Amino acid sequence: MFAGAKTKASVPPPYLKLPGTHRTLSFEGRAALPSRLILLVLILTVAYFILDKIITANVTTGIFVYIFFLCTGCLLLIGLGHIRIAKIFGVLLFNILLYNIAASEDYATGAHLHLATIGFVAIILFGHEDRLWGRGFIFLSFALYLLSYFWGRSLLDYRHFDHDQTNAYLLINCTVFASVNTYLTAMMLRFSHHAERILIEKNQRILRQNNELIKANTELDRFVYSASHDLRAPLSSISGLIALQKMEKPATTDYLNMMEDRLNILNKFISDIIDYSRNSRVEVVCEKILIKEFVTEILGVLKNPTFHDTLKINIDTPEYLEIYSDPSRLRVILNNLLHNAIKYADPSKENSMIWITASLEGNVCSIEIKDNGIGIATDLQPRIFEMFFRATSLSTGSGLGLYIVKESLEKIGGSIVFESLPGKGSTFCVRVPAQPAAPAGSVSFVSPESVLQHH
Repeated sequence: MFAGAKTKASVPPPYLKLPGTHRTLSFEGRAALPSRLILLVLILTVAYFILDKIITANVTTGIFVYIFFLCTGCLLLIGLGHIRIAKIFGVLLFNILLYNIAASEDYATGAHLHLATIGFVAIILFGHEDRLWGRGFIFLSFALYLLSYFWGRSLLDYRHFDHDQTNAYLLINCTVFASVNTYLTAMMLRFSHHAERILIEKNQRILRQNNELIKANTELDRFVYSASHDLRAPLSSISGLIALQKMEKPATTDYLNMMEDRLNILNKFISDIIDYSRNSRVEVVCEKILIKEFVTEILGVLKNPTFHDTLKINIDTPEYLEIYSDPSRLRVILNNLLHNAIKYADPSKENSMIWITASLEGNVCSIEIKDNGIGIATDLQPRIFEMFFRATSLSTGSGLGLYIVKESLEKIGGSIVFESLPGKGSTFCVRVPAQPAAPAGSVSFVSPESVLQHH
């Protein structure tokens, strides 16, 4: 809205004040309901005092004084902000008071009916948040109701009425009981209607915000995906030009190699963004995958020329082991894990090794990738699946690789566990359903003391 513009809005009742856009009950709104009920009690107290004077001279003034001080105490607690205590204190003492009044009179006067009213008041006052207190007080009111009938012991002196007085009090108590409960029902319905209206408004607002968020996420995802592809084209052109320059002017090869390394890092980062974007927006598609052939194909692309002579890769996978899963996501998962195993191989070791094994147990295919590389520091192991987290200062990647592994596994209903010992190597075990399954991904890590001693 423009500055200074005025809007007209419906005003909720005082006991349901919902200022601002947050629609949260204010202090005044929360205090108004018990305050109104206390005012109602004071009015009824004055009315009963007058009627007692008219019907009989046997007026128990102490009861009315007690009620006055009880109401005053509750109002003071509400004023100090102790609304919950005021409600508990008030309902408890009014239950005790009404029991003693009912037990001190003939059952035919109908005074015991007000215990049922107190139970109704407890429902309204405590609501859903303090429903246990509400249920407790309903039980208390019912128990005192029965007690006033079957036991009839009171702290007050017994009041004797003749037949006409008994009938008069019965008429008065029934009228007050019906009137008060009708008022409470109307109040509860009004409260319920306003609460329902606010809930509908909230749901509509959440729905609008959700739709806007979905639209924003879709547009952002489309932009990232498009921008990543657009960036990749010039990178490929620059890489081609560098290759040509190397052939024409060998003297500048060192600088060109440095440029090429930077381009490769940027290209990997863009690939990671594309993989993440694709994983979040593309549905899972299951196809038949021959594990050994699949792994060999990935390794054919990944083998690092720097360790071509020293790095050895051992594939121990049944020739015809096949599963039905999402090939693009499984390729991303294994590509990242194998890329890390190759990248963080330890060049100081004479025999840098990577072991790849796969097995099928029931409907679960386990693919294990072990290496004797540099390993992962113990204190960093719980964080390696976080977005943009790098577990070593030697890392030049985006920090997205293992995060994408975790996200992709969740999509295909897989899980991953790992073990790592600094200086000794790491073991990552991926478990995926051999047949399509509901997503139930999980990530865990094992302390380095438990790492298998194969290195």
